[in-house]
Amino acid sequence: MEIFATAPALLAAIPASVELAINLTVLSLVLLSSLLWGWMLIDCLTKEPQTESNEKVLWIVIIVLAGCFGALAYLIIRRPQRIRQHGK
Repeated sequence: MEIFATAPALLAAIPASVELAINLTVLSLVLLSSLLWGWMLIDCLTKEPQTESNEKVLWIVIIVLAGCFGALAYLIIRRPQRIRQHGK
Protein backbone atom coordinates (compact mmCIF):
# COMPACT_ATOMS: atom_id res chain seq x y z
CA MET A 1 0.00 0.00 0.00
CA GLU A 2 2.97 2.33 0.36
CA ILE A 3 3.31 2.47 -3.41
CA PHE A 4 -0.11 4.06 -3.76
CA ALA A 5 0.63 6.52 -0.97
CA THR A 6 3.73 7.81 -2.79
CA ALA A 7 2.10 8.02 -6.24
CA PRO A 8 0.80 11.60 -5.84
CA ALA A 9 4.25 12.73 -4.72
CA LEU A 10 5.82 11.09 -7.77
CA LEU A 11 3.29 12.71 -10.10
CA ALA A 12 3.88 16.10 -8.52
CA ALA A 13 7.59 15.75 -9.29
CA ILE A 14 6.99 15.59 -13.06
CA PRO A 15 7.85 18.97 -14.66
CA ALA A 16 5.04 20.76 -16.48
CA SER A 17 6.91 20.58 -19.81
CA VAL A 18 7.18 16.79 -19.60
CA GLU A 19 3.52 16.52 -18.67
CA LEU A 20 2.62 18.70 -21.67
CA ALA A 21 4.76 16.56 -23.97
CA ILE A 22 3.08 13.38 -22.72
CA ASN A 23 -0.39 14.90 -23.14
CA LEU A 24 0.39 16.08 -26.68
CA THR A 25 1.79 12.66 -27.60
CA VAL A 26 -1.31 10.89 -26.31
CA LEU A 27 -3.58 13.39 -28.06
CA SER A 28 -1.67 12.90 -31.33
CA LEU A 29 -1.98 9.12 -31.08
CA VAL A 30 -5.71 9.36 -30.39
CA LEU A 31 -6.25 11.69 -33.35
CA LEU A 32 -4.17 9.56 -35.73
CA SER A 33 -5.93 6.36 -34.70
CA SER A 34 -9.33 8.06 -35.10
CA LEU A 35 -8.38 9.28 -38.57
CA LEU A 36 -7.18 5.80 -39.53
CA TRP A 37 -10.43 4.28 -38.23
CA GLY A 38 -12.59 6.75 -40.15
CA TRP A 39 -10.55 6.44 -43.33
CA MET A 40 -10.72 2.63 -43.33
CA LEU A 41 -14.43 2.60 -42.50
CA ILE A 42 -15.21 4.99 -45.37
CA ASP A 43 -12.87 3.07 -47.68
CA CYS A 44 -14.63 -0.19 -46.87
CA LEU A 45 -18.11 1.30 -47.20
CA THR A 46 -17.45 2.96 -50.55
CA LYS A 47 -14.94 0.76 -52.36
CA GLU A 48 -15.42 -2.79 -51.09
CA PRO A 49 -17.50 -4.74 -53.63
CA GLN A 50 -20.65 -6.48 -52.42
CA THR A 51 -20.18 -10.24 -52.82
CA GLU A 52 -22.28 -13.29 -52.05
CA SER A 53 -20.00 -14.12 -49.12
CA ASN A 54 -20.78 -10.76 -47.42
CA GLU A 55 -17.11 -9.87 -46.97
CA LYS A 56 -18.04 -6.18 -47.00
CA VAL A 57 -20.43 -6.59 -44.07
CA LEU A 58 -17.91 -8.71 -42.20
CA TRP A 59 -15.15 -6.13 -42.60
CA ILE A 60 -17.47 -3.29 -41.55
CA VAL A 61 -18.37 -5.21 -38.39
CA ILE A 62 -14.68 -5.91 -37.69
CA ILE A 63 -13.72 -2.26 -38.18
CA VAL A 64 -16.57 -0.95 -36.03
CA LEU A 65 -16.23 -3.44 -33.18
CA ALA A 66 -12.42 -3.71 -33.06
CA GLY A 67 -11.83 0.01 -33.52
CA CYS A 68 -8.32 0.98 -34.49
CA PHE A 69 -7.12 -2.63 -34.43
CA GLY A 70 -9.86 -3.62 -36.90
CA ALA A 71 -8.98 -0.67 -39.13
CA LEU A 72 -5.32 -1.64 -39.03
CA ALA A 73 -6.21 -5.25 -39.89
CA TYR A 74 -8.29 -4.03 -42.85
CA LEU A 75 -5.43 -1.79 -44.02
CA ILE A 76 -2.85 -4.58 -43.84
CA ILE A 77 -4.89 -7.63 -44.87
CA ARG A 78 -7.87 -6.75 -47.05
CA ARG A 79 -7.15 -3.41 -48.73
CA PRO A 80 -4.09 -4.54 -50.74
CA GLN A 81 -5.93 -7.73 -51.71
CA ARG A 82 -8.98 -5.74 -52.89
CA ILE A 83 -6.82 -3.35 -54.90
CA ARG A 84 -5.09 -6.29 -56.63
CA GLN A 85 -8.39 -8.02 -57.41
CA HIS A 86 -10.65 -5.07 -58.31
CA GLY A 87 -8.26 -2.21 -58.97
CA LYS A 88 -9.90 0.24 -56.60
